[in-house]
Amino acid sequence: MSFRGTWLGENRAFFPGYGEFYVLAQTVAELQVGQPVEICGHGIVKAVGSRHKGLSGRKADFVIVDDPYEDNNMQRAQFAPVAPIQVLEGLKAAGKLGFYHLLLTHHILEHPEAFKALFADWPDGRPGRFGTIIVDNSLVELKGAASDAMVFKACQIIGRHLEPIPVLADVMGDGEGTRVAATDSYAWWTRDHEEVDGFDLMVVAQGNDWRDFCETVDYFLLNPRFRKISWVGIPRILVKTLGTRERAIHYVRSIRPDIKIHLLGFSDDVPDDIICSRNFGLGIDSAVPLRAHPNWMPSDTLEPRPANWFDKAVINTDMLNNLNRIRGLIEG
Repeated sequence: MSFRGTWLGENRAFFPGYGEFYVLAQTVAELQVGQPVEICGHGIVKAVGSRHKGLSGRKADFVIVDDPYEDNNMQRAQFAPVAPIQVLEGLKAAGKLGFYHLLLTHHILEHPEAFKALFADWPDGRPGRFGTIIVDNSLVELKGAASDAMVFKACQIIGRHLEPIPVLADVMGDGEGTRVAATDSYAWWTRDHEEVDGFDLMVVAQGNDWRDFCETVDYFLLNPRFRKISWVGIPRILVKTLGTRERAIHYVRSIRPDIKIHLLGFSDDVPDDIICSRNFGLGIDSAVPLRAHPNWMPSDTLEPRPANWFDKAVINTDMLNNLNRIRGLIEG
């Protein structure tokens, strides 16, 4: 797989639909502003038509370093816009789609061909290097987790080569219920069947109080039985219970420093969400900045999301401005 972009000079290149990237260039002097460049699998970028066959054993002349971490277990703060397919298509057209996503199972199943097209030319480099796609079980939207079979079908639509991350079944604010549901879900994903083999799985650490949350974390993250869980989601509802997700992050990091963490959704305390995402270097998702009023600020109070927003929303300048603002605040 490969796709082309344009050299901007000063070690930067632009790829339509995805934006600018810093490039570690080994033959910068040979490139002119506006010259086409090409990105291939596994992080290889080369100048189209370059006479070089490779440098230092590489297959091409340039290496993307948008993600500076060589260790894939290390994370950085990133924002995933949660939006309907027509808005995601608009973001791609504007060069603002980005490389960190949380997609909703039920919405993928409603628009399979559109989602296939959306990610058809999405980078598929080394896992965690170029992009992350979390396939959520649509718990909030469906008032109950989608079946594992539905989540699996959604992952197939996105494409196995993009290594989507399925979210195991959970129960909102209920640690005990989640421990039961996610155990059954884990068994489904790890059964002896070639089709479902090889997924990195995410468990959501639900709990109705601090102890219940910790019991969920201990149950899944300290038990070798669940060794295929490589992500943990910390839900926004914990902010109502604990006042902040900071303590929850500290605990997960303390007992399992190797595991990846995603913050599920903006809570009613967006400033705290930004603090936890940016200071701990964690990804977070939300539809809030995209549906907010013009010149939205994190301290603003918003009404609940309109029921028809996913059907009616269209990309506009206000969305792009708010997205740029929150990405700047979180990602730096």
